[in-house]
Amino acid sequence: MKKALFPTTLLSVLLLVGCGSNEVRNTTLQAEAQPSTPTLEETLPQSQSTREPEATRSLEPIDFRKVVIECDISEQRVYVKQDGHVVRTMLTSSGLDTTPDNSTPRGDFQIEPERGEWFYSNAYQEGAQYWVSFKNHGEFLFHSVVMDQNRQIIDSEWQKLGHKASHGCFRLSLPDAKWIYDHIKTGTQVSIHE
Repeated sequence: MKKALFPTTLLSVLLLVGCGSNEVRNTTLQAEAQPSTPTLEETLPQSQSTREPEATRSLEPIDFRKVVIECDISEQRVYVKQDGHVVRTMLTSSGLDTTPDNSTPRGDFQIEPERGEWFYSNAYQEGAQYWVSFKNHGEFLFHSVVMDQNRQIIDSEWQKLGHKASHGCFRLSLPDAKWIYDHIKTGTQVSIHE
């Protein structure tokens, strides 16, 4: 990744750390002046291409006022539907579901107003890009596969897409996480089931 020639600013932010964690910690995030986001090519592990794993897209225009998100835990897929038809399919990694602290909630929710381009948890030594909240205002999220503090995808975590792996959030490929961040509106229905 190219080094920015801009000064680095440290921001102290109150951030919910760890998907599924209800602990609030004072976390320091590092924000760089433009360009703040590495390119997709710069963040992918050397062994990965820029393809979106098993992502499918409709060729028809999408009316984002009519979409719903359906998350199938047993298939490890996130489906975006419009009028009952799948318009996009995304490979995901949901919560491990071994304890209450790493379980993905089941039921019906809505996309909440909280979203951001980056977070980093010092407690877990991992972060993610393009996060969008669907429960507890920043606790349960859709976000990219996890990254290190330099915003580089952690290859071993990338390899877990399609398998339960998170603390309760839905991990997605970087392009899929950005697509949700860019297109899915606050109030969009989210249904999560086995």
